[in-house]
Amino acid sequence: QYYLFTPVYAVGCSLGLSPRPSSGILSALSDSAVEITAPILPGNSGGPVFDARTYEVIGIAVWVKVYNGQLVTTMAGVVPINEIYNFLDNHKQ
Repeated sequence: QYYLFTPVYAVGCSLGLSPRPSSGILSALSDSAVEITAPILPGNSGGPVFDARTYEVIGIAVWVKVYNGQLVTTMAGVVPINEIYNFLDNHKQ
């Protein structure tokens, strides 16, 4: 189980480069979304987010905050992996 301050790693191919890891913590939790402080740059959306203690994928990076027209790359949203599994189970063809 993860909780606030859980250390995390996010991996993505920002700006079309090879995969780049970043680290941070879980900074907000709700039933359908998680927020992390690991920097997420343009192009990282869809990349995995790992629990840094176990290396288990806990979700997929999906957004960053925009404030006054500026990206706040250390406020990133993650869809929890169980929500992704539920979605896939409910949309089988």
